[in-house]
Amino acid sequence: MKLSLDGPIWTRLYGPYGVQPVASTLESLSCDWQQAVADDLYWERLHHQETLYPVTYAALPWLWEIAPKDAANLDFFSQVLFCATAPDGDALNGLDLDVTAHAHKWLAQDILLTWDDMNVLSGPRDWFLGHKIEIADACLAALPQTLSESSAAHLLAGPCVCAHAATLAEALRMVANGLSTVEIGEDLEPFDSDDKRMLQRVLPRIEQSQPALALGLRDVASHMQVLQGLDPIWEDCTKTGDLFTRGK
Repeated sequence: MKLSLDGPIWTRLYGPYGVQPVASTLESLSCDWQQAVADDLYWERLHHQETLYPVTYAALPWLWEIAPKDAANLDFFSQVLFCATAPDGDALNGLDLDVTAHAHKWLAQDILLTWDDMNVLSGPRDWFLGHKIEIADACLAALPQTLSESSAAHLLAGPCVCAHAATLAEALRMVANGLSTVEIGEDLEPFDSDDKRMLQRVLPRIEQSQPALALGLRDVASHMQVLQGLDPIWEDCTKTGDLFTRGK
């Protein structure tokens, strides 16, 4: 559910630097999309160091409606997917519906969210939970637009977390950042069935466009199998053949 941009709750919806004029920026972007303005909104007012905020979720339905669905914008939506999911299912990082969680000392007392606001924020929460698969699919579809391993890894990380493949999401970023297979194996838990399932979806999408990233993921997955005392291929290869066969 989209919140009205002239609703009073926007005067209490905070981000990393307190309450800022996010609603007026969304209104401006809906009339005249400016990518530089959107990028500033994404990375300075809605997200900070992998942390999300109530204003992030309030802005998302508007942004999903008005933003071009290209890699530049979907990179932000993928980052939201990556950061949003808490370990306990449908809980969302940055959008606790217990008002006491928002009583931060760094916010002025007269702009704190209220219990009534919690009912309002259940709308953006429900919107996000109902649209996260659509967002993940759009991120996957935009992969051919990526020009680097890093951009591909970031675009994939959100859909991976959405598919309960958080270890794969971390591995993607680590491979793109140049960490070795051994280093990644030391830092991460072995891939579970969700990670393996998602990797089977991911690899065909990047084999041609990002071959080094694909090869790195194959090596990491094979190494993790060996660490578990398993053969360096999937236990069930019926749909993939030898997943780790390198192209000649």
